[in-house]
Amino acid sequence: MRFLLSAVLCLVAAITGRPAGAESHHETRFPIEIRQQLDGFFSLLLNDYFDSALAVVDSFPISDAVGPMAELCRATLFQAQMAATESDSLRPVFIDAVDRLKAAAERFLAERGDSALAWYYLGQAAALRAVVDGRAGHRWSALRQGLSAGKLYSRAYRLDRSFHDLAMGLGSYRYWKSVRTRLLNWTPFFEDEREDGLRLLSLAIDSSEISADAARAALLYALINERRYDEAVSLADSMHRKYPDGMTFLWGLGEAYFKMGDFPKAAEMYATILGRQMEHPGNYYNAVEAAYFLSECCRRSDGPDGRHCRHLESFREEIGRWPLPEETRRRQAKKLAAITGGGK
Repeated sequence: MRFLLSAVLCLVAAITGRPAGAESHHETRFPIEIRQQLDGFFSLLLNDYFDSALAVVDSFPISDAVGPMAELCRATLFQAQMAATESDSLRPVFIDAVDRLKAAAERFLAERGDSALAWYYLGQAAALRAVVDGRAGHRWSALRQGLSAGKLYSRAYRLDRSFHDLAMGLGSYRYWKSVRTRLLNWTPFFEDEREDGLRLLSLAIDSSEISADAARAALLYALINERRYDEAVSLADSMHRKYPDGMTFLWGLGEAYFKMGDFPKAAEMYATILGRQMEHPGNYYNAVEAAYFLSECCRRSDGPDGRHCRHLESFREEIGRWPLPEETRRRQAKKLAAITGGGK
């Protein structure tokens, strides 16, 4: 869940046009009311208020200037829900939303000509599909869609380099592509673009109109992957304070603290996540995930806060009564065994 949710945030469709005064051959600025709605949508998304976020999407006005913004946000929302719950129950409506987005983007391209915004919409459709296909284990489809997204992003960026909201998706693509192909980065076919990806994410944070927080979420997991844990903790902590009801930055804090060896603080994060899951049972996959890492924190630390480890004891007592889906039992079998002592 931790990486999947960060992946969707790398692809969140918070986009606007060029900054005031920038020169561009293609106007991509949205009206102020649209930008305000996008701000509201993204805030709800990062706080995990999915139903409210959908209501915002449904209220988007139809505008030839905006293009398929509602379709883009709707597809992003469904993907975020699937990642947050580790469930494929929304896959049919997600696929339908992506298909509608792609068709609308193609019409928008035909109407607008060689527009950076139109190519961006097409890139987002491919990127969202790549994330879902990868999660489902369809690796070749995910690879094909991911490469397509990268090409579409690059085409849009060549048309308008002042379109800094685009830098979020392109930066994420370049960074994680290089990570996934790191064993081949010495060849001329797979260049190591990690630094360029980080640069583009920083550009989106500093210069985009409304994609800054999405870029921060994307940068967080890149920093963790780069083992720059102090920076990751600082970023995740500030963002969690801004979006306290969301889980994204709690997972990031837990992972950063865990990997830097600060197990008491990691235990606090995972206990908070587990407590929220137990208050509203149903997201069993992530409850097991949080409980496993909490158990590892308690095992590895000389003296983690006892009250956090007591969350784990409560979980052990309740897990036998939970109707865990067979798929969850299968995917989390090793972690369940470790939590309950069956793996010893």
